[in-house]
Amino acid sequence: MSLQLKFLGEKCISSQGFSLMEVMVALMIIGIVSTTFSSAVMQANSMLKLAEIKSEAQIAAQQVFDQIRLDDTTTMPTTESSDPAVNIVFGNKTYNVVVTYCSNLTYCPPTASNETRHLKVVVSYNSKEVYEVESVLTKLN
Repeated sequence: MSLQLKFLGEKCISSQGFSLMEVMVALMIIGIVSTTFSSAVMQANSMLKLAEIKSEAQIAAQQVFDQIRLDDTTTMPTTESSDPAVNIVFGNKTYNVVVTYCSNLTYCPPTASNETRHLKVVVSYNSKEVYEVESVLTKLN
């Protein structure tokens, strides 16, 4: 590598190194790339939080279903009605779980011997519905 020197009067100017314009362009490119990368990281972080909320909502619904399965189906309502909301806490998040019985009356005929019930469980977080699941419970002999 040879070093070229230019003499202007009594000053010696080296042609080695970067000009101010080259440095500015490089910084601008680095800024654009880092902005794009940081927005992608923020979007991934928000998607991760949403996935965590939905996963915990599914667990909350499963816990309520497990408790309901212990009950006798013949004692459950045969007309459309809802239980009071149940609050389930995971860490610092509180999920509101509401169980609705017989919203689909096809699975809940009003006979005393009927042992099937249609259930709908809705889980909310911060007053927004994040998970809903429906099932039909049948008493097994």
